[in-house]
Amino acid sequence: MGWEIVNVRVTQGRRDLVGPLRVEIRREARPAVAAVRAAWMSIDVQSSRGGTARPQRSTHLRARVAAATTSDATPTGVRISVRPSEVDPRYGGSLPLYLNATSAWPWRHPVFGGRARWQVQSGRPVFFGTISAREPRFRAGAERGMEQVAREF
Repeated sequence: MGWEIVNVRVTQGRRDLVGPLRVEIRREARPAVAAVRAAWMSIDVQSSRGGTARPQRSTHLRARVAAATTSDATPTGVRISVRPSEVDPRYGGSLPLYLNATSAWPWRHPVFGGRARWQVQSGRPVFFGTISAREPRFRAGAERGMEQVAREF
């Protein structure tokens, strides 16, 4: 429709026209972050013994990763990420990667109550799949923003 006009005006220095586009994309980020947080909470972490039983004492890893999932505004839209320092600063970015099965290896940790026995666990990929499933909504938001700018001409 009028998208060609918008593109020409933006390339000619009318950066203010990008505003409605950013607003619509950011609007779509809120439910996307909520969906990723829900996906973190629903993940089953497999143990090396094959079970998914709850431990006697939980570290609330899923809840910590879900709470650390945020969206930040960027010049071109949004960035959805997990802030590793909010999960556990001792491990850097490794815990969210292991939980999301992004790493090629599972992670090991001592069994609660001692260091004599160690447990091997692996996560499940949820982060990228959840965001990718929302791609049509991000695209629709971008189109709404472009339509809004095109109507101004």
